[in-house]
Amino acid sequence: MAQGQQGRGFGDRILTSLTPGITVVTGNATYGAIAPQATVNGTTFKIQVPSSATCGQALQFNVQTTSSLGTTTTSFTLRVGTPAGTGAPITYTRTIPVVWRYPTTTSMASPIR
Repeated sequence: MAQGQQGRGFGDRILTSLTPGITVVTGNATYGAIAPQATVNGTTFKIQVPSSATCGQALQFNVQTTSSLGTTTTSFTLRVGTPAGTGAPITYTRTIPVVWRYPTTTSMASPIR
């Protein structure tokens, strides 16, 4: 997840997770000067999601930006297995009916007449 910021001076970004069990593997990024109306890509943040996370689960994060313009914090949400969003978690379910059929009688028909 590459983070770019618009209209900022040089500075540092720190990614933190608000969701228990999420590990931020690479959470620090440093950027050089960014011209007005420009966008830059910096260090890629990396997170580790445990296998116990459910599909559709919301993962909450903060990015703190410290630059020559001051300090700000931006919050965002990522979804496990689905596009990011702030809506309710998505639950995937499917019921597959199983029907066992046992013959009550056995009969053999001969195709030869």
